[in-house]
Amino acid sequence: EGIYYWFDAHDAPGTMHLSDNSAVAHEALPAVGTLRYVSQSASQAPRQAEITRWVSARRFDTGKHAAVDSNFKAIRKKVGATIDASDDHELADLEVFEFPGDYFTPDDAEAAAKVRGDELMARRDRHWAFTSWPDVAAGRTFKFEGDPAGVHDGEYMVSGCTMVVAHPGYEGMSLAEAAAPVVPLLQRLLAEDAVNAVSLDMAQELVEAHPDLARAGRGACAFLLTLHPVAMPFRPPRLTPRKPMPGPQSAIVVGPKGDELHVDEFGRIKVHFHWDRYDESNEKSTCWVRVSQPWAGKGWGGYFMPRIGQEVIVDFLNGDPDRPIVIGRMYNDHQPIPYKSPTQSGFKTRSTPGGDSTTGNEIMFEDKK
Repeated sequence: EGIYYWFDAHDAPGTMHLSDNSAVAHEALPAVGTLRYVSQSASQAPRQAEITRWVSARRFDTGKHAAVDSNFKAIRKKVGATIDASDDHELADLEVFEFPGDYFTPDDAEAAAKVRGDELMARRDRHWAFTSWPDVAAGRTFKFEGDPAGVHDGEYMVSGCTMVVAHPGYEGMSLAEAAAPVVPLLQRLLAEDAVNAVSLDMAQELVEAHPDLARAGRGACAFLLTLHPVAMPFRPPRLTPRKPMPGPQSAIVVGPKGDELHVDEFGRIKVHFHWDRYDESNEKSTCWVRVSQPWAGKGWGGYFMPRIGQEVIVDFLNGDPDRPIVIGRMYNDHQPIPYKSPTQSGFKTRSTPGGDSTTGNEIMFEDKK
């Protein structure tokens, strides 16, 4: 969905924000709206509204995102969309293809593809900065000025803020020695952010060359900011894989009280899972569940509907909990087998409503010699 969150400690007692639109969701840093670049050698005082180190990196990425899914109500029409997130390198024509796309309608497909395209572009250009300004916070924006290269001036949103505190302690350690364990931690942080080439240098500079940390003696703190241009939509990377629904599972067919059959126009039924402790066993227990049949043609084939009270086997298409399907039926102590002899087989139906073992239709085979 492209939703992300951040905590703002400036809003007493602290507020958790959720957003899917970075263009309107973020406020400027309190007290100061602009941070200027000042070189490390020129910076004289700690905790100033200045940036003493700026690093940018560009990631080569695919230029398109395509996704396809299917909907049984329109099975001949693929539900899909492609978003062009073109870049200016020779691999930009390559695309990320995703199936299933996890949607049912063309409108949902377009919206999902737009979010995925934004995600691709959001990770393409990354920026980091060092500062001692104490009011920096994730989720806030500021204007950057004074870029030595003259290309990065502009408005940025702080998408990550790491505070590093180093203190020599009471054993006479130098500040560099006290801060040494911080280097691999920051290196890993930056490596996870896909900047392996500069991560070690940046981490080393933060703990040794930052003007606040370089003032030996009492220790100091500094901030590593991960920045995102405000003009570009921000979408977080999808880091948590969607856990597939475990299956197959056993369930009981349910429906309105007093009914023996509960089926919709697509031959779908309702079921109640054994792990469901809260919902009543009725027509509100689940969504409609499709039923696998032995033969399925256009107005012909095999058609046997599970009836209320029968036990069925439910699986999930592509492990999606929103797409359950009945793949089998089972007898149990409440619904015993129709024939006593193992040499007998066949089909035995029951009249409804109110039928019993003497009413219905039957095709039975006796295979005993």
